[in-house]
Amino acid sequence: MAISKLKGEILASNLTRNGVDLAFETNLLYFDVTNDRIGINTSTPSTSLDVIGNVQISTTLNVIGASTLATAKVSNLTSGRVVTAGFVGELEDSALLTFNGTILGIANISAPSGDLTITAPGNINLTADSDTSGGGLVDITGTDGLNIPDGTTVERPTTGLTAGVIRFNTDTNAVEVYNGISWVLVGSTVTGLITQLITGDGGTVAFTLTRASSAIALLVSTNGVIQVPNVDYSTSGTTLTFSEAPLSSDTVELRFITATTSVDGIADALGTTTVKATTSQVDIEIASTNVLTIDSTAIKPKTDIIPYTNSTYDLGSTTKKWDNVYATLFTGTYADLAEMYVADEDYEPGTVVSVGGEKEITASNLFNSHSVVGVVSKNPAYLMNAEQEDGTPIALKGKVKVKIIGSVRKGDRLAPSNVDGYAVSNNQREAWSFAISLEDSNENGTVTAIIL
Repeated sequence: MAISKLKGEILASNLTRNGVDLAFETNLLYFDVTNDRIGINTSTPSTSLDVIGNVQISTTLNVIGASTLATAKVSNLTSGRVVTAGFVGELEDSALLTFNGTILGIANISAPSGDLTITAPGNINLTADSDTSGGGLVDITGTDGLNIPDGTTVERPTTGLTAGVIRFNTDTNAVEVYNGISWVLVGSTVTGLITQLITGDGGTVAFTLTRASSAIALLVSTNGVIQVPNVDYSTSGTTLTFSEAPLSSDTVELRFITATTSVDGIADALGTTTVKATTSQVDIEIASTNVLTIDSTAIKPKTDIIPYTNSTYDLGSTTKKWDNVYATLFTGTYADLAEMYVADEDYEPGTVVSVGGEKEITASNLFNSHSVVGVVSKNPAYLMNAEQEDGTPIALKGKVKVKIIGSVRKGDRLAPSNVDGYAVSNNQREAWSFAISLEDSNENGTVTAIIL
């Protein structure tokens, strides 16, 4: 080796040999020839180059392969900032990206492409602190829109709520906000006016309002002149007080300014009973069951339509009638099918009538007459030709009361008698019978019979 040519004191004093290894000043520079290692300030290098102490490199340090650092300090970096690899691969920091051990500060976040997603197992809190009072503005820009959380009424959050929480309610199809006490709908507001007139007497200054109002929400005019709130008048709840009593000749008009909120739906607290409106229809749900749909073509009930009180309400009226009625089955309280005919006078129910008289029908008075039409009905189950002016309902089929002369047995056939409006038992084959008795009778009166 070249070292073996050194002569004199420098070799003896500075260089020592340990087998094939060489050392300057014991461990100032140590050549571990056996393991191909070099040590600086160590005689037991553990890596190819093992340095104990500080290392200063004036130009570029190129490291190929993985490196492990216990600690590292770059002199031109600022404490508290996050270090990144710059555009040319150099370590850099910026005041726009900081971390103090608790809070990560980022001045600007953007996605190079696609969506930017931020998730958290709990709440995501955004705070704009323009000053110590937290009065900054959270500014969201864009042209498409802002998606906010949505869900049913039942899915409303119940814990951790603060005033200002906003969501879209899919039961009411409306945006709602928590006001610190309850959820309220957010909608278009339309201002309306409600009017009240009062009469003065020259002495009374306090008047009762029909509704509570503040002075600025109430327009007061006297003889057409607008009064100044909190100067000419003041309010407290439902009391209006004038600074000067209106005269009896004064015309005093009050106009309450109210606000109406337009919404797409309403729901109960549980969200199981709702009224929802869309551009094409309105749906009503009760106990989570759709019971009614209304659109431009029809009202479409999805359950039975039952009157609140029995035998009290009508479907339609004498002047407002339904057109065609389509049904599978008709049921009614009464028993007969009747049609309106014009009679020559008023007849009581049960009267047997036949064609004749000055009008269409008259009381039958010809024994075994073949022109019997039927019997005057009291409460027909189905009435035809109901709009007939001055008509009398005549039972043509079904079960009704029939006036009779003489005794009748159950099952007897009834035929016209010679007494006006009465029938008689007549079981003869040639009889012109029109009904069959359903009961026995031994005296003049009425029996229940089936009109044939």
